[in-house]
Amino acid sequence: MKRHLLIAFTLLVLVVLGVLARNASAVRLMVQNARALQDGADQAEALDDPAAVLDYVRAHPDRVSVLVVEDADTLVWWGRRDAMPLAGGRLHALAAHLSSALPDTAQVAETVTAFALPEDLATFAEAACTETQPCARADVADLVARGERRAYTDLLLSAAGTYRGGSAIPYLGYLLSWNNHTLNAPVADRLAAFQMMSRTHLDTLAYDIAQAYRLDEEGFRQREVAWRAQGGLAISLREQRDLAHATFPRATAAAMSTLLPAAPEVRLYSEAFPGLVLAAGVRPMAEGRTRTVVMLLEEVPLAVFYHLGRTRLDRGLVLELLHNDQAVARLSSLPAVASSRASTARRTR
Repeated sequence: MKRHLLIAFTLLVLVVLGVLARNASAVRLMVQNARALQDGADQAEALDDPAAVLDYVRAHPDRVSVLVVEDADTLVWWGRRDAMPLAGGRLHALAAHLSSALPDTAQVAETVTAFALPEDLATFAEAACTETQPCARADVADLVARGERRAYTDLLLSAAGTYRGGSAIPYLGYLLSWNNHTLNAPVADRLAAFQMMSRTHLDTLAYDIAQAYRLDEEGFRQREVAWRAQGGLAISLREQRDLAHATFPRATAAAMSTLLPAAPEVRLYSEAFPGLVLAAGVRPMAEGRTRTVVMLLEEVPLAVFYHLGRTRLDRGLVLELLHNDQAVARLSSLPAVASSRASTARRTR
């Protein structure tokens, strides 16, 4: 009996080792991501309310930009004043929608699945703006304003007729430029190449790849779907953070504040990508005035990043700054940083 148990145990161990060997890269990625999620864990534990997030902002003026304005009056601009990487294009897409000369009631010609990465396609099967669930541009704008998935933002940019140009580049293109079936170079080499590219080069590359995917040029999309279905090349959270920092569009908090439309009630907007946070809001005030808050964060430790995503405390701080003059006063009690750090070299781990 003992001999049989020993044999069975040995066979089980061999099976487990075989599975691990065949999926070594996936296991290695899981370990890397688990370690990455501990980055800044102590800081994350201290963030238990919006006041604590304000303390974090005050402690990192070289990584944040927070702007509070009332109409044309700047109440405070804390931290960076140069352009910072944006976690997403939602505000640009909504601004493009509002300024578009195209009718917003006309049915959108494309589907959201044309802008979804292969691993996300299944989640859109019963979603709006698909072949079975057509929608108008106004419907897409509503989904974007409610914070629906990134693919809707790219769809709205296309439907509004401003698909290319500056921050109107679809984020799908940046994501595919990092990792697709045509690339063979190690991720570190890709990152180094991106860091040497001009903004125009980065945007052109992202646009061209997005076009190839959404239009399935020469079967690009079909091959990409098949490659990813077979495992593709997964990239770690730290690599995603660094690639986003190197390639995503950039803007100042002041430029972003001009994209926020006036509203009859308080409106909040937020987007996040590993290492990057964008949170903003508008509040109507007496005598027709409007207070606007924009907060940009970069190089956010991953434990802090996921803590903010879970608790929504970044939005909580925006609400405080919209309503609480004492919070604004606390933010303005220290001098701001005029520009970014001299070196933008990324940390390597």
